[in-house]
Amino acid sequence: ADPATRLAQRRAVKLYRELEAFFKRGRFFGVEERVHAHALPERGEAVLVVFNMKEAAARESFEVRGADIGLPAAAALEGIRLSDRLVVRPAPGGARIDAEVPALSALVMRVRAGAGLRGRR
Repeated sequence: ADPATRLAQRRAVKLYRELEAFFKRGRFFGVEERVHAHALPERGEAVLVVFNMKEAAARESFEVRGADIGLPAAAALEGIRLSDRLVVRPAPGGARIDAEVPALSALVMRVRAGAGLRGRR
């Protein structure tokens, strides 16, 4: 594979290893057709995966409620280490999420129950 592909593969494996507990032990929740979550309720955190099956980049906007992904019902959700392609707007009981998803790709984000947005890169 070319160097750009190898770099992307290394980054994907690193991200998977960082979030491995969510994927292996987390509870699975379907949020909507193109979004699902893997939650660790005991940690008050979840990983959301947003898919784009189109051959062109797409803007995706959706709302997610903590109660729908195994997190506290009353808590706003805040982003942890978000990419430039994601915006999480905490709201009572959940969050509004806007994502720029590359063509034929997926974005992964980590959220936690909290009071405000403290996203880090």
